[in-house]
Order: sequence, then C-alpha cells, then structure tokens
Amino acid sequence: MATDSTPELGLAPMDGITDLAMRVWISLTSKPDFAFTPFFRVTAEFPFGRIPKLLWHGAEGRLGYRVRTQLMGSCPDTLARFAVHFLESQEAIDINMGCPAPQVVGHKGGSALIRCHLELKHFMDRLFSLVPPDRVSIKTRLGFESPDEFEDLASLIARYPILELSLHGRTRPQRYRGRSDWQRIGQAAAKINKPMVGSGDIVSHLSLQHAMATAPQVSRFMIGRGLLRNPWLIHEIRDGKPVSLSPTTLQAALKVYLRLNALLSPKKHSTQTGFDWHPNHIIDLILESQSLHPNSRQADFWTSLLDKLNGMASDNSNLNQSAVNLSRLKMLWSYLFTSLPVTFSDVSILRSKSEDDFFGAFAAMVTKHNQSMQAESSRSLGSQEAEVTLNHNPGWDWRFAGEARTV
Repeated sequence: MATDSTPELGLAPMDGITDLAMRVWISLTSKPDFAFTPFFRVTAEFPFGRIPKLLWHGAEGRLGYRVRTQLMGSCPDTLARFAVHFLESQEAIDINMGCPAPQVVGHKGGSALIRCHLELKHFMDRLFSLVPPDRVSIKTRLGFESPDEFEDLASLIARYPILELSLHGRTRPQRYRGRSDWQRIGQAAAKINKPMVGSGDIVSHLSLQHAMATAPQVSRFMIGRGLLRNPWLIHEIRDGKPVSLSPTTLQAALKVYLRLNALLSPKKHSTQTGFDWHPNHIIDLILESQSLHPNSRQADFWTSLLDKLNGMASDNSNLNQSAVNLSRLKMLWSYLFTSLPVTFSDVSILRSKSEDDFFGAFAAMVTKHNQSMQAESSRSLGSQEAEVTLNHNPGWDWRFAGEARTV
C-alpha cells in the first residue's frame, strides 16, 4: 500500500512469466498495489473465444491489487476492437509499444510502433478515434534507436487522452543491457504532463530511492525482474531494510508457487476431467490463511496455505508432479537464487527431474548454509535454522542483461 514516503509499486508485465499464478504468488510475497498481464498478441483473425479464460481480475482484486490487461498488435482497428471488449469489464487496458524482441518487432508490434513518428501519429489518431478517452494506457521505451528520440515521442504522445504512460528507461537496442535512464524518465514526466509509471532496475530499496530522487515527478513504479530476483522486494522497500526468512518459509513458499501453477493453469482447467475450480475458490483459501497468519515472511502462513492447496489438488495426482509446473519453479529459482547467500548458488538444482529432486537439492543447500553460519558465529545453532537474507547482488546482473558473466 502506498504511503507518504513510498509510492505505488506494481508488478510489470513479462511475457510468459507474469501469468495468473505468478501474479497471485507475488501478491502473497510482496503485496503490490497493481499488476499488468503479459501482453496478448491480437490480430484480425484472433477470435474472442481464444482469449484465456482465466482473466479473473475481479477475483484477483480480492487480494488487494488492481490488474490491467496489456494488448499488443500493429493494427489500431484490431487493438481498438479488443480494447473496447475488455473495457466492458475493466477500468482500463494497456497497449504495449515497448517490447524489443526481434520477432515482435518483425511483426511491427511492440517497440516497432515508435520507429516512425509519422506512422505512430496515424496509428494514434485512429486508435483514439475508436476508444474512449482516459481508458487506455501506453507502455513504451525511450526510443527505437536512440534516447534522443524521446523528446519528439513525448510531444506526440502528450497530444492524446491517454490514462497514463509507463516508460522503461532504455531504448530498443539496449533491450535489458546497461542502466535504466531515470533522468530522462523524470524529464519525460515533466514534459508530457500525464500520469507516469517509471520502470527499470528497481532491485532494492536503495535503487527505488535513487529513482524517486532522480525522477520526482513519477508517482508510480513498476518492477519486473527485481521481483523475480527478490519476491519480497516490496516489503524491503516499505521497511527500508532487507528481508530475512527461514529456509522453511522459503521452501513452503516455493511449494505454494508449484501448487498455484497446477491449480490456475488454463490448460489444466480445459483438459483435466472433473477438475474445474474457479480462482475464487483458491482465493478463499488464501484469505482464510491470511486471516489466521497475516505475515508472509513467516512459515505459518505458507504451510497453512500449502496444506489447503494440497487438499484441493489431492483428487488429481497429475497436478503435483507436472513437468510444466516444475519448469516454472526452476524458472523462478533461476532468478531468486541470485538474491540469496552464496551457498544457494549451486545451479545443479536447475537440472532437477522432479519436485522431490528439486527440494532435495534445496535441503542440501540449506544444510551448507547452516554449517556456514554456524562456522561464522563459532557456536552451535542447535535445532534452530539460520535465516537467509535476500539482498540484491549486482554481480549476477549480467545473467539477466545478455552480458558477459561477472561472477
């Protein structure tokens, strides 16, 4: 929740990552104020019947955060058709004009829309002739080739009745390399006189303080990979200090993520005979656990919720051992371990063939961590666990920026 000293903080859209299960899980670890769906690539042939059925924004809202659907496309008429459809049940939708992926750009979507400002003007003229004012937001970058493009781009965007602008402080060629330019984000916020969401390199409470000081006009901040590397990051930001957890808490939280993937997957709902849980059923269990154990930094909350989710999934044995669910867990771990102590950096865990293998490897790393902490303190821990503290380690930044290894 935003306060006088902390602005609104949200989960950024990440293709293939921030699906319903991830959004729900991050809401449990960090309590963001808002979130975006990954983009839906819409075309003239993309029928409404193929829109994923689990866009239960009303259900998600019960967990305390607002969700906005993001659309991607190159045709303003098609985007407007889908936008109007979504606006029947949502307050606003978002248009992706920032994705740098070559395949997306090759189909004239994402950041390709800002390549030619004259073409963008025609696109915006048509789009905003078809959608209601102040109901559409835009996510973009500083420029298609150079950040010097943004002054003209900002002037163009400012002409239209957008709800807000989300700006990632990099150009398309940078992708995720280098550093997000918060000075230019601040200049853009002052220039366009529209509500602004800033994005890029928020990985700790100190990095947010830097962003706020450099771009004081920005009132909302979006966090992407920072929340994967440290899912409790928003707690760190609000408390002004790193979060420490017991290994039992971390393990139970990871198991909950597995169960949420199993229970909230659209494919499961469409293919598993006799298994048709509405997300509200799962959210009921979450709220029940939160009422009994409100602190997501304590093991009691996660173990209580895990027991409830295991009970829900017990009628279908395929849910607990799905290779797809395990791959999602390993994807999350590939980010998360970079914020943990060095004893958790054994990447062989990513070669696990089953859930049991994964958590067996996790237990071995916990043992090494306890031994390391015991040696440092020169005293026995007894039956106690040595907590793990989540800290941003810049030595791992290369892993997520397409750069050479530095650790």
